[in-house]
Amino acid sequence: MAGLKHQVALGDDTTAADGRLPKAVLAEISQLAHAQIDRQYQILNDTLLPALETQGLRFRRRDQWTDEQKAWVKAFFDNEIMPVISPIGLDPSHPFPAW
Repeated sequence: MAGLKHQVALGDDTTAADGRLPKAVLAEISQLAHAQIDRQYQILNDTLLPALETQGLRFRRRDQWTDEQKAWVKAFFDNEIMPVISPIGLDPSHPFPAW
């Protein structure tokens, strides 16, 4: 993908071994990727979420959360997620851990 995008950005119309232009290959990749994403959403919305709901598991949008649910999610993120994804400052007195 990166190579094809680079070729298009440079205006390079060199054909691939199969005779297709970079723009044509990118267009086909885009079409296939969008079709796969559409299929994923179809499975999620038409199969998985209804099946989960029959088992008592429901996904709610943020605007449907109660104040208690919002507080729980915030606390969970602050205490469990943020420490893991936060960058670590490295300097001579705090070197990268050696495992």
